[in-house]
Amino acid sequence: MGMRSRNIGEEGTHGTETTCNRRRLLTGVGALSVSGVAGCVSTNGEEETIEGSGDIGGETLNVMINAGRFAEMFERSVIPNAEEKYDLTINADIAFTGEQTSEITANPDNPPDAVMLGRDGIYELAQQDLLEPLDEHTDTVTHYEDVHDHLKWDDDHGVAWSLGEASPLVVRGDEHWDHTPDTWDEVFRESETISLVPFDWAEGPQVLMMAAAIATDDDFSSADLDIDAGFEYLEEHVEPKVTNIWQNEQQLLQLVGNEATDSFVPWIDYIDPELLREENYEMVRRPDPTGIPYAQCVAVTSNSDNKEAALAYINEALDPDLQEEASEYMGQGVTNANAEMAEVAEDIGAPSAEEFEELEYQDFEMMWENRSEWAERWSALFGG
Repeated sequence: MGMRSRNIGEEGTHGTETTCNRRRLLTGVGALSVSGVAGCVSTNGEEETIEGSGDIGGETLNVMINAGRFAEMFERSVIPNAEEKYDLTINADIAFTGEQTSEITANPDNPPDAVMLGRDGIYELAQQDLLEPLDEHTDTVTHYEDVHDHLKWDDDHGVAWSLGEASPLVVRGDEHWDHTPDTWDEVFRESETISLVPFDWAEGPQVLMMAAAIATDDDFSSADLDIDAGFEYLEEHVEPKVTNIWQNEQQLLQLVGNEATDSFVPWIDYIDPELLREENYEMVRRPDPTGIPYAQCVAVTSNSDNKEAALAYINEALDPDLQEEASEYMGQGVTNANAEMAEVAEDIGAPSAEEFEELEYQDFEMMWENRSEWAERWSALFGG
């Protein structure tokens, strides 16, 4: 999916309705202090004032946001709430994580002001010093200190706002699975048909690295995985069963509806949380050797021309009310310690912040340094 540019101006949907007819700088009891930000907010009908050292009202932000339900969540709540609360105009480009990192690294002196993307994107941009350290701006990113410490990435250059898991989805039924597998190896070996993730999603390299871990009995997080063994394993046990490689969420959901596939490798809980409540679809949570964590993150670019406004904008994604709404909408876990997971997220087994810590990421440096080479071999094997 390519990038889509849009200006967001619709009303936000979480919390109480916010209206600001004029801008003021006040001090006194009840004022919320945010450095560099001034604006009016409404809480239960009573106007409060955001006090700060500057005024960001009237600024225009250019941001990039990940696709699918993540983009929908930002469009319906995060962006309009920030626009109204701080008197901003926010232009959003919708793009996958890889598209965002490619654009920013190609033009580092003129980046978007803020990004919302996957954990792998935070790693890549942080290694190139392209992100602003958030722990230096807690006067503006006021919710940052309420986020669990293990969900702050790469020396505080990015922070998670939504938590999930990437693991297989199996279809139960007479012509499909009659039980729930409990290992990745069992899914790979015993599926008759598999729908596979595209390699340009982060889950593509993760599937390859998981295959290498299984083939060699090595840790999934190892920086010394034998990728040749991983490709050999995929060629023997997975490639003959792959009926399609989906390219986006819409295509994936169509394939699920056709019920012509045994297993989807992998699935991510946010794609359709209600589907996971149905008896004939089961997400294999924490399969041996490990479940793969999935985090959506926010960050501000170090070369942003509107840094204070961008920091205020990403703070909206860390708001506990917003996170509870997002958990309900996407079926994922929350990162703010003051937020509670929605019932649907708990029902489908989405990871809490504590459970997320038990999941295991791959080695990001290994993935980042070798991804292009692996992509060519993946394409040769699977044709896409």
